[in-house]
Amino acid sequence: MIKKAGDIIRPMNLGNKCLIVTGVNTKKIAGQKLYNELKKEYETDIIIGVSNEKKELESFAKNVEPYNFLVGVGGGKIMDITKYSAHLTGKPWVSFPTVLSHDGIVSSRASLSDNGTKTSINAKEPRAILADYDILKEAPTRWMISGAADLISNYSAVEDWRLASSAEQEKYSELCAGLSLTAANACVADMKDIIRKNYNGVRTLLEALVLSGFAMNLFGSSRPASGSEHNFAHALEMMNAPGLHGEQCGIGTIISSYLQKKNWVKIKEHLKNFGAPTKASDIKITDEQAIEALVQAPKIRTRYTILDRYDIDRKMAKQILETVGVI
Repeated sequence: MIKKAGDIIRPMNLGNKCLIVTGVNTKKIAGQKLYNELKKEYETDIIIGVSNEKKELESFAKNVEPYNFLVGVGGGKIMDITKYSAHLTGKPWVSFPTVLSHDGIVSSRASLSDNGTKTSINAKEPRAILADYDILKEAPTRWMISGAADLISNYSAVEDWRLASSAEQEKYSELCAGLSLTAANACVADMKDIIRKNYNGVRTLLEALVLSGFAMNLFGSSRPASGSEHNFAHALEMMNAPGLHGEQCGIGTIISSYLQKKNWVKIKEHLKNFGAPTKASDIKITDEQAIEALVQAPKIRTRYTILDRYDIDRKMAKQILETVGVI
């Protein structure tokens, strides 16, 4: 795929000056190789993206101005840096994921830090996605399982959306909800191949994450794939609790499904079958952190979810978490 990158990008007529945004490790994995290839026909530079703090990115985006288009090479953080920089400067960008850990590879939403608060900000979807099977399958299995867990969280996210619609809090889109659930169902259906990291498994996970991201882009917000389970994950992230985003969302989905009176046992079974964490201790989150995250989750953002139907204090949070076996 890297050797074909120029051929794929050229027909898009994005311009002659390209800036590759990557990380320290992902530069070694793919960024430098892509740079060597693209510089054959574009004025190409490469830069390391470090911070996803909103204010710092506003300064970082000044580096983008001289270029016609960007290529983000890396995982979720690099994609957020690239898409938000592209949004601020009005430049097109291309996504080159090196790992399939969550659906941010195509989503127009950027997950940023803003004065210590985790926030999802409207940014810009990529003009194209370049994916190299050989690179993706070499990514740590844990990261791929995190991507699968992030897709499984679509089940509770869509249910929260339905609840918001029934409470006349939000408009509901059957089409976008259907896309989100189709992505989750495809992931579960091809579980064995995803775990094996064979071609079909990597392709299914990639396409499912793209579909989930597209559902968000089509609706114009993260609503189709982000509900109360993401509130729980964001609360953990704000505490700097351990675990990957998808892992935290997966655990949050068990909790949310229980509160929604849905089949939380089945959700837990899906996660276990993937080898994803189902207990806070699996990813070194303490009981205290899990309890506090559930208490804080309803306050994370203004979005109606199942959490709005409960008044969760610390005692209740502990009881819920013990009931579903998270602590």
